[in-house]
Amino acid sequence: EEIRTIFVTGFPSNVHERELHNLVCFLPGYEASQMNTKPATGTAPQGFALFSSHAHAQAAMLTLHDMPFDTDCHLRCEIAHKNMYLKVRHEFRFFVFSLEYRFLRFFIRPSSLRSSPVLTSPEPSFLKPQVTRPPVPSCVPAGMAPPAFTSPLLGGAPAVSFGPVTNKFDNPPCNTLFIGNLGDTVDENELMQVFGNQPGYKQLKLLRHPRQVSCFVEFVDMASASAVHSRLQGCILHTSDRGPIRIQYSKNPYGKR
Repeated sequence: EEIRTIFVTGFPSNVHERELHNLVCFLPGYEASQMNTKPATGTAPQGFALFSSHAHAQAAMLTLHDMPFDTDCHLRCEIAHKNMYLKVRHEFRFFVFSLEYRFLRFFIRPSSLRSSPVLTSPEPSFLKPQVTRPPVPSCVPAGMAPPAFTSPLLGGAPAVSFGPVTNKFDNPPCNTLFIGNLGDTVDENELMQVFGNQPGYKQLKLLRHPRQVSCFVEFVDMASASAVHSRLQGCILHTSDRGPIRIQYSKNPYGKR
């Protein structure tokens, strides 16, 4: 059997499974991942990620090995001894992740990791894109501090920067996103340039309160909102004076109030 799974260690003890997902979900050929935070051997947390081919797994291994993940934490990555076993799960969040993976692959299909700070060697031939598409930045796990990078957005919106963001207290997935950590001078036109071109966009509402500026963005379905939740997490707008924006699922989705 072709081994298509990588084994990742070196995580801090308080790592969450979502952080592993954010780390690997945009790597070429990615299919699934899981985190074992309490191994039977009593060792540090262990991560596994399954890819569509052995070549993609090797490319991911080279990308992640020795990557700085947290203070004094560097990842160690190798090809696993056997493939990760995918069991059917019925929890709501895994169903949503499955929708998200399919949606992202269909619309954007990232073909390279040019923005990754650890790619110091020439790109392997099996990673060269077959169709020219804009690179899509992955979400950065909490604790990482890579240099900011830019990427064109889907639909012709202007290029923006991305940065690390901590999003520990999110709500259950829905069709409406809450956009926080906005600058005081942001306006609807700037937000429309970023969110209005995303597949499934329906409407946007900017709210100005005495102490903060926030925004709600509605999409036609949960899959569209989930894709944007991952794709634009940590986006830095031109008017951002507080750092990257924070995207969460709304407590009160449109259409259900």
